[in-house]
Amino acid sequence: MKILEKIKSKNNLPLILFIILFINYIPLIKANIVTKESFGVGTKEMAICFAIELIILFVFFIKKIKITKLTVTNFVLLILTTIALAVVQVNAYKSGNYDKLDVINITCIFCNILFLFILVLNVDIEEKYIYNFFRGMILMGLFACIVNVYIYHEEILKLFEKGAKVYKIKSFFGHRNQFAIFLYTAIISNMFLILRKNKSIFYKLTLLVFLANLVFTASRTGIFCCAIFAALFFITTDRFSIKTKIVIFIVGVDILLGATYYINNSHPEIIENVKKVLIRTDTIKSFTGRSDLWEIGTDLISENNCTKFFGIGRFKGVEIVEETKNLTQFHSFYIEALVTGGIMELVYFILIYLIVIIKVMFSNLEKKYKSIYISMFISYFIYCSFESLSRFSIGCADTLCMIVFITIPILHAYSIKEEGEEKIYRVSRKWISDGSNVVIDDKQNQVEE
Repeated sequence: MKILEKIKSKNNLPLILFIILFINYIPLIKANIVTKESFGVGTKEMAICFAIELIILFVFFIKKIKITKLTVTNFVLLILTTIALAVVQVNAYKSGNYDKLDVINITCIFCNILFLFILVLNVDIEEKYIYNFFRGMILMGLFACIVNVYIYHEEILKLFEKGAKVYKIKSFFGHRNQFAIFLYTAIISNMFLILRKNKSIFYKLTLLVFLANLVFTASRTGIFCCAIFAALFFITTDRFSIKTKIVIFIVGVDILLGATYYINNSHPEIIENVKKVLIRTDTIKSFTGRSDLWEIGTDLISENNCTKFFGIGRFKGVEIVEETKNLTQFHSFYIEALVTGGIMELVYFILIYLIVIIKVMFSNLEKKYKSIYISMFISYFIYCSFESLSRFSIGCADTLCMIVFITIPILHAYSIKEEGEEKIYRVSRKWISDGSNVVIDDKQNQVEE
């Protein structure tokens, strides 16, 4: 009974979300934690984790559902999108060009959007509890980094030797890009706690640990998008004046150029290792073969008007990619969404992100947190161009992206903020301050003394 009470508590939702996320990673950890081989998560394991996730979320949301205009609008959009995708699969079944996993995938997308987006729009919790999720991400990230260094310490040391090779350093994840996207989200989580506790040395040290392990993965997309995130945060933050930012930028560029010149003359093997291991100039033109996958995807959706607007189904697309490239994804969220549900699905997914971004930007969150979210979303949308991240379905990466980039920002935007003895509450997108006698009438939109 105590467990049920904790699940039902609104303020425990961020911690519940982290537990759900961790549950999805358990099969991956179990398969990869003591081996350098790459093992993915099977359909059966993903289905079990998803079932547990739905049960936990159902217990939490039962009797908490509120019918608001925003809820109704988003639910209607979800229903219409689901019907359109289902009709495509019915036609595919009639023609014999059908994969039963696509029907399951549509159901999973429906449940994820309902529980992790639409119903969350009605939850307001105290802001201080949001950071429990970020703490969980940091602890899991540290665990992953310790495992990574323990398993791959020999390969990591070889990266600094002359003639270094590209090693698939990935901790307990299925592959290094999967480890990189997790580190990317852990770094973002770490930034929230650094800004919340300016004098905390612990979070500053963990940030260095995450950055070092990210470099060790040699994941170009992960490193590149983290660099974009850092640059955007530096530009948008108000922690430094414009003059200070210009000085820091000039000094930073000078140090970088000076260090590069010195290393190139005294230790040229380091520059060679960077080119070989990180930049990998021989594959950069084709984005490591991604351009071929994108071409296959665009050809699939360009067959006729129906495929353009409604797609052919995710697993039907995967089947074609497996036959031609022996891969199971298109390495692009945008291409994958178009193949799965066409322009309709891509527009709907982007609309969800736009709703989240608008809610965050027009919330009462402090500017420093909004700077993180702005930087996070821009760098994330770039990341999505090169990796199949959030398909709104099930699995480790999908669950991670759904919670980190949709659920947590919504909860944070709608959170109750405490300032001394005054508490500010959200009521139908308006705010009431019970620390004074001012009341905002939501219906009349008038202020009364």
